[in-house]
This record gives sequence, structure tokens and C-alpha cells, in this order.
Amino acid sequence: MRELALLNDWMLELLSLSLDDRCDINRGERQMKKLLTVGTTLICLSAAQVAQAAYDFTGTIKQLYMGPSYSGKVFIEVASPPTGSVGCDTDATFDFVLDATTAEGKVSYSALLSAYLAGRTVRLVSSDTCTVHSTVPNLIVVALK
Repeated sequence: MRELALLNDWMLELLSLSLDDRCDINRGERQMKKLLTVGTTLICLSAAQVAQAAYDFTGTIKQLYMGPSYSGKVFIEVASPPTGSVGCDTDATFDFVLDATTAEGKVSYSALLSAYLAGRTVRLVSSDTCTVHSTVPNLIVVALK
């Protein structure tokens, strides 16, 4: 995490230079090398973050499960197993869960429901945490295709 903070500070410093400073031929080459190094490092770190434990799924939703006894939780079963791994997933049926009582959860639920009803392809990504429900990973990304 400290490395990301340092890279972020370094990137902000580079971006704060005026356009004239960045385009200056003498300094421009050095600045461009630094910028490329930072950019490459950030891309590698981003890829490493994505490669961390998480579920990633692209396909259709098989089932949305909710009810009054679930306190606003929406459980999602997808048509085929998601890729990746999540340490806290011990549920045999549901692949993702979201809290539909939050503003973000309501937006995600609305998108999921419309995709489910239309039979549309979605991309779902989880975190490696199961804080909404102890045996199902939290849904963090909904992308409609």
C-alpha cells in the first residue's frame, strides 16, 4: 500500500508540471521516461490487484434470490461458474451477494434485475470479502453488455 501511495504522489508531481515544462526537450525526455516507468508500474500493480482473489463472471444470471427475512440482501446465482477464487465462499448455490439497502446496492440491483428479465449478458466481479453475507462474496462490479 505504501508503494501505491508513493507512486500516486510521484504521478501527481509529474502531472502538476506545466505543459511547457513537460514538453521542454532537455527535461521532456527524462520526464517521459519517468512517466512511462510510473505508468507501466501502475498497470502492473493494477493487474496484480485484479489477479488477487476475486470472482469474475461474464454471462447470464440464473437466479436472483431475496426476501423480507434477508434484510435487503440480494443473492445472485449465475449460469456457469465464475472464474477466480474467493477464500470466504462456502455457499454451494450463490456466487455473489449485494446489500440492496444502500444507494449503490439499489443501483446495482436495478441493473441486475433489468438484465435478468431481458436475459442480457452481464459482467460481475466480486471482492475477496464476505461482509454482506458470511458465505458469499460481495458483488463490487456490475457491467451490462
